[in-house]
Amino acid sequence: MKREAVHIYEDGHASGDTELWKRVSLLNVVEIVSGQVDPKQSPYNEMILVAPDHIEPCTGRIISKETARTQSAISGKYYAKKGCVLYSKIRPYLCKAAIADEDVLCSADMYPIHCKDEILPQYLLYILLSKHFTDFTASMSGRTGIPKINREELAEYHFDLPTIENQLKISKILNTWDTAITQTERLIAAKQKLKKGLMQQLLTGKRRLESFKCDWKIRKLSEVAIITMGSSPPSAAYNDMQEGLPLIQGNADIVNRVSAPRLWTSTITKTCNINDILVSVRAPVGEVFISHHHACIGRGMCAIKSKKGTSLPYLFQSLLCMESQWIKLSQGSTFTAINSNDLKDLKIQMPDDYAEQEKIADILSAMDGELSLLKRVILKIKEQKRGLMQKLLTGQVRVKI
Repeated sequence: MKREAVHIYEDGHASGDTELWKRVSLLNVVEIVSGQVDPKQSPYNEMILVAPDHIEPCTGRIISKETARTQSAISGKYYAKKGCVLYSKIRPYLCKAAIADEDVLCSADMYPIHCKDEILPQYLLYILLSKHFTDFTASMSGRTGIPKINREELAEYHFDLPTIENQLKISKILNTWDTAITQTERLIAAKQKLKKGLMQQLLTGKRRLESFKCDWKIRKLSEVAIITMGSSPPSAAYNDMQEGLPLIQGNADIVNRVSAPRLWTSTITKTCNINDILVSVRAPVGEVFISHHHACIGRGMCAIKSKKGTSLPYLFQSLLCMESQWIKLSQGSTFTAINSNDLKDLKIQMPDDYAEQEKIADILSAMDGELSLLKRVILKIKEQKRGLMQKLLTGQVRVKI
């Protein structure tokens, strides 16, 4: 995607443009809307009610919309007109802000902010999402010990504000990065949906690969794999000096579906080997990973090795396909762990032909590779945007009008 060119001036600004920026207090250029309405009364009960949980951290997106009536709202809410910037005043380190794209209500945990003539809503949004502002709010919360920022503290925030023309240009530049992020996220979602559908076809035999004609059977996991349930060593044996073996206790020791242990243990209980499948057996249950370590596994994990005639990558893809079933089973219930019998009795559909198992796994693994590449791309775009925001919003670099 083509992005807006950024013309960077040496030493942070061009000769003679310093007067285009001025130092301001946040509350001198915006107004926090006051006064509340009754969300039980018409027309407010049918208006969208935005709370912090409805805003995605760090992105400026409203991810969920429900009316006040749907949310059974009772207490007073703020009325925010279209174009107002909504900012979550609780847990400010989560960096939640968005622009109202219609007239909405917002909860008492949010500030509806009206922009005065000196600042554009889109530019204000980028200010509120910036590292500079987030660091400021974190310091305020640290001072009081309360994860919340009040109006008096907001008044202490000062920043350099450019002209409206500069704000427009900066917002346009940053918006190109936002668009690239959104488009890449949509591409990832589409590929994930495609892979899910293909898994349901290939891993059940509903769709056969050419040249393979052998029978398919439903087998218990214990028939085709060796299952090792984890056992936690005593905490006194934990260390960060790499004595003994790496310790994989649960999801906290996993990054991007591969093992990333934080601690070691000098007392060894149960172990896994490199390339073993790891399954989380405690909440969140059923998540599947690959071990990149010869390690000790705690009670939150189990290790799976394939038996002769069974493809380990095929088993991995089959267990991956079942993740959503475990999640559904655990939601809204007391189901918080998988025991040895649950795993042993797990049904796996598979072809008798090892070569077909490998071919199916190759196809699905290739799609995983494409998804991993796209995820690295989006992380790079987000990193670029963060760096550019820091420079553009602080005036370290200036743009040509």
